Amino acid sequence: MAVAGLGSVGSGRAITRPITAAPITAAWSLLNQGHVSAPLSEYEWGQSGAGEGRSSLLYTREDARLIRRLVRPFYLKMYLVEAPTEVDPDAARRFRRKLIRAGRRPTSEQVEWLLLSGGWREQTMGAWFALAVPADRVREAVAAAWIDASSHAAGPLAVVSALITGSDVVAGMQSFVARRDGRDDLGTAEYVSAAIAHLGGPPPFDPDPIVVASFQDSLKVATDLQSDFRTARRSAWRAPLWRGGRKSYTVDP
Repeated sequence: MAVAGLGSVGSGRAITRPITAAPITAAWSLLNQGHVSAPLSEYEWGQSGAGEGRSSLLYTREDARLIRRLVRPFYLKMYLVEAPTEVDPDAARRFRRKLIRAGRRPTSEQVEWLLLSGGWREQTMGAWFALAVPADRVREAVAAAWIDASSHAAGPLAVVSALITGSDVVAGMQSFVARRDGRDDLGTAEYVSAAIAHLGGPPPFDPDPIVVASFQDSLKVATDLQSDFRTARRSAWRAPLWRGGRKSYTVDP
């Protein structure tokens, strides 16, 4: 049983490129000036009525481009990475290659924004792409994502937290389970509890052995993905782009 959690997140800490919902008149003024774009429609996201998220808000053009590049192609299909033996193996391999290629480009600042921007789709892929960038540059953002995470966010956040954040995030995970949205979803509460136990903390729930096995399987998937991301990024870093006769490195090594 693989869990790929999706959810919304909020944080009291500063975000590199914050998004706020401006008053309607101010928003349209900015839109007319070309500073922001219209929200991504549900059609553009690829799923109507997909649940909670930020699609009703306005994004900057840069934000929208980032979402179209790193979120929209992947967020509904991560099961192809988490459970490749349960789907068409060729489709799983193609999707994984596409994901690894995409992971060569994000910066740590972009991953931080995905984690803390407030949208469930963005946070999902922010968690996975946190495995692609240097861990010390996004560790704080991964931990901060638990402050206001919904139950849908628990899957990737629990796995990625266990892999790159460590025991410092246990208190935030325990607080998540204690909240209503975490406590009322028993499967999610057990899954996060399995992650807490893995990190050496006291789990709020005693997770079923099947849930523990699921978490361990997902942790292995994430470890392999992190390794593949790093290999791809090292290759990209060694192969600079030439722009106007000058070398340009576009990713964190």
